[in-house]
Amino acid sequence: MLEDVVNEELNCVIRWLQYNNLTINLKKGKTEVILYGTKKKLSKASEMSIIAASTRVENATVYEYLGVKMDNSLSFKQQSDKIYKKATSRVKLLAHIRSTISTHVAESFTCL
Repeated sequence: MLEDVVNEELNCVIRWLQYNNLTINLKKGKTEVILYGTKKKLSKASEMSIIAASTRVENATVYEYLGVKMDNSLSFKQQSDKIYKKATSRVKLLAHIRSTISTHVAESFTCL
């Protein structure tokens, strides 16, 4: 049911785009579909088959928008892992260079 509605609405969008001499980029990685929900509901849902202009739109479990990774259950686990890894690498870098910089410079990093 949801799949049919999405396909129908997507076809309406494509017709509007064509009418206005515009196109949708259906290349892999450019146009994807993601179904958000709780883990329990997602386990019951089947993979959606969305067709746009005779091209199957890929299903995704994680979507990155403006550098923020959102998974289909909106737990943000991958985003927090990404931030943790980046912060850890920065702390290790600061620990590595600490002996080569003055106390004043080291203190200026704590104010950032």
